[in-house]
Amino acid sequence: MADNLRDVEKRVSEMFAAYLDNDIEITTSLDLLEDVALASVQVMEVIVGIDDHYDVVIELDALASVRTIGQLALIVESKLADG
Repeated sequence: MADNLRDVEKRVSEMFAAYLDNDIEITTSLDLLEDVALASVQVMEVIVGIDDHYDVVIELDALASVRTIGQLALIVESKLADG
C-alpha cells in the first residue's frame, strides 16, 4: 500500500528531527531556511535518507523551490504516486 501524504509528512519530519534542537516544533510549515539553520550536508543526508527509504530519486533542481517540510513531502508523495 502506498504511503499517503500524511504518512510521508510524518516520516520526513522524523528524518529532519534528528538534526534539530528539541525545542523546535516540527510542523509541515517549518521553514527549513528561516526557522532552522541546517548545513547543506545535513539537508543532503536527509534527502539521501528519503531516497533510500522510499526508493525514489529526488532531483536537485526539484529542491530549489522547497522551503518547508510540507513542500518536500509533496514532492516525495508525487514521486510515489508516479510509481
